Amino acid sequence: MDSIGSLDSSKPANNDVGNVPNGTASAIKNSVPATAVPTTEATLGRHLAHRLVQVGVTDVFSVPGDFNLTLLDHLIAEPKLTNVGCCNELNAGYAADGYARCRGVGACVVTFTVGGLSVINAIAGAYSENLPVICIVGGPNTNDFGTNRILHHTIGLPDFSQELRCFQTVTCYQAVVNNIEDAHEMIDTAISTCLKESKPVYISISCNLPGIPHPTFSREPVPFSLSPRLSNKLGLEAAVEAAAAFLNKAVKPVMVGGPKLRVAKAFLKRRFVDRYEFQMQYGSIGWSVGATLGYAQAVRPKRVISCIGDGSFQVTAQDVSTMIRNEQNPIIFLINNGGYTIEVEIHDGPYNVIKNWNYTALVDAIHNGDGKCWTSKVTCEEELIEAIQTATGDKKDCLCFIEVIVHKDDTSKELLEWGSRVCAANSRPPNPQTPVNDYPREIVNLYRKSNTGVPEVGEGGWNPVNDYPRDIVNLYRKSNTEDQVHARSASGRSSIRPSLAHGRSFKGRADAGPDGRSSRRSSRRTVVQMWTLVQTLIQKDARPEDRREVDARP
Repeated sequence: MDSIGSLDSSKPANNDVGNVPNGTASAIKNSVPATAVPTTEATLGRHLAHRLVQVGVTDVFSVPGDFNLTLLDHLIAEPKLTNVGCCNELNAGYAADGYARCRGVGACVVTFTVGGLSVINAIAGAYSENLPVICIVGGPNTNDFGTNRILHHTIGLPDFSQELRCFQTVTCYQAVVNNIEDAHEMIDTAISTCLKESKPVYISISCNLPGIPHPTFSREPVPFSLSPRLSNKLGLEAAVEAAAAFLNKAVKPVMVGGPKLRVAKAFLKRRFVDRYEFQMQYGSIGWSVGATLGYAQAVRPKRVISCIGDGSFQVTAQDVSTMIRNEQNPIIFLINNGGYTIEVEIHDGPYNVIKNWNYTALVDAIHNGDGKCWTSKVTCEEELIEAIQTATGDKKDCLCFIEVIVHKDDTSKELLEWGSRVCAANSRPPNPQTPVNDYPREIVNLYRKSNTGVPEVGEGGWNPVNDYPRDIVNLYRKSNTEDQVHARSASGRSSIRPSLAHGRSFKGRADAGPDGRSSRRSSRRTVVQMWTLVQTLIQKDARPEDRREVDARP
């Protein structure tokens, strides 16, 4: 019996993504290929299906919409690919996340904009967790691009790129396929990048393209291959020697591999306890239900054990029905403590209390006599032991849902300490702000020049030299040696030549030096250096110690 979730024979051979899993069986027995899709034609949709199977994806998680219906026809026409219909796009993305944690890569299929912007939260979580998830979106008809018309399922603008722009920050590659000629290259590049970078990718396919054949789509595509993972042998050898020397000094070393081992596929020997998965970096509420669905689909026939909080369950509960529909048999422990306990330990308030549901009755209603499902509610240790024995005995072939009633303040000391630290970190006051007028006028104007519509600073914004940040003063003095400042005066304040004090531009002096040449070249170099510096000083708050009085150069 495994916690979420163990690997089985369906794991790609030799832990290499790109191999078809061994012994994988279709989960939905009644998935029949669409009769309208010829199985012998090398179409775009069939090519994509072949590619998914070749990299180890045998299940795709989808929500149908009018822009992806034809694409789904061609995907389910692939005998080795099973479509798992989800209740919403967010859960489909979470399921692909969980699937990728087991198989090494996952995929979801949604419709344009309304589906894409719904699944994007799950894709962002996969990005933060370094999971290769292929997000496939059915896009508008190719004839609608550039027509300046408003299309349904959009935000009401003739520009259809809003979804693409949203995905650009949470995926490592984006492919918008609205031309059959380069579809082969774009799809293969997207999948290759997904696996190499171990990050999600976005593939949008126009709704009128999946059924079109093309010479680049053969009935059996060339086996998909990836470039080998290269490493610096000298650096690797030095790192191994350093690690070995460090471990040899330890009496009882404890190895903590961390999440990057999965990404690097650097397992030497798998001598671990049952695997445990959670969304450490992103921590999105509701993730566990969809992830359980995806992991259970990937790891079958082994069993997944999932612990879900009541607040999280209320976000994504409906896809328990998808687990029952696909004949999955996870054991789900619903921890009912009446609220958002983690948020309570960070900052308590009435908003952390949620409406209590009759969770077992809800799951029974979802079950509705169709499929195998067993529920139980426990309030003490004896009842919990009995429920576990039943779930692992007579009901081992059923989805077992066990609601565990606990006190709302029943938390570990580690959670209490963590919550107080998060509260302290969130409550830090803002850093001191540096007024714009404390910077030289030329520097501020350089920064504002790239922000149109912002007026430049006038002569009134000029200040004594020791009011400037030290780095700017020293940088100016270093490259403008002819503008030497005077020594510190009796009053303790520095003074500078009138040419600088009255606002002469850093772009270059109008007068020539002793050799008769202008100092413009040196000053232009100064401007470039200051331009780099000013973005740091103005966009980020200058520290107080960076504004202390500057000694004058003799």
